[in-house]
Amino acid sequence: MNMLGAVLCSAQFTSADQPATNFGIIGNDDRQIVAETRPPWSAIGRVNSTLGAFCTGTLVGPRQVLTASHCLWNKRTNRWLPPCSLRFVAGYRNSSYLDYAHISSYSITGATTTSQYRPTMLEQDWAVLMLSKDLSPLTSPISISPISSQVELERLSHRGEILQAGYSKDRPHILTAHHDCTIKKFSAKQSNFVP
Repeated sequence: MNMLGAVLCSAQFTSADQPATNFGIIGNDDRQIVAETRPPWSAIGRVNSTLGAFCTGTLVGPRQVLTASHCLWNKRTNRWLPPCSLRFVAGYRNSSYLDYAHISSYSITGATTTSQYRPTMLEQDWAVLMLSKDLSPLTSPISISPISSQVELERLSHRGEILQAGYSKDRPHILTAHHDCTIKKFSAKQSNFVP
C-alpha cells in the first residue's frame, strides 16, 4: 500500500442524498472505520495543536511524520505555529492512543517566508515533522515512494494501492479510510523541504 498517494486522493461520490453533517461529502459516504492499533493504520495519527486544531499525520520514519503544511499555519497571526505547540498522537481513537511525541522541529515545502506561503498549491502543502522521540514499535512507519506520472498514479489506484485515510471534521476521533477513491489531481512539480 502506497500511503503517499493517500494524501493526493479525493473521493468522488455519486448520489446527493447524504446528510449535510458530512462536511463536504456529496453522495454516498464510502469511508470505513479501520483498526487504528494494527499496521498499517497504527502509523497514522492526529497532529494536535495547543490551539485545539488537528490534522492527520503519517509516520514515515522512526521520527518523521508526513502531514499537510496548512496544518502548521496560524491564520489568525499569519505565522507558522511553533513546533512546541504541536504533538503527534499515533493510533488515536477517542481518548486512547498507542503512543505520542512532541514535535521538536519541522520542514515545509516550497515557501521560505510567510509571504510566499500559498496552501492552495499542492506542491507547497507538505510538511515533515520531527518527533522528540522514537515511538513504540506498535506504530511502525509506512514506507513511501515517489509517484512520477499520472499514468503510474492511475495504475496504482486501479490496483487498490492508493487510498484516503484520516481523521475528518465529522469524525475527528475515529480513523476512517476510503479504499476506492478517485484521483483528482497529479503534480509533477518538485518541491524541496525548507527547514
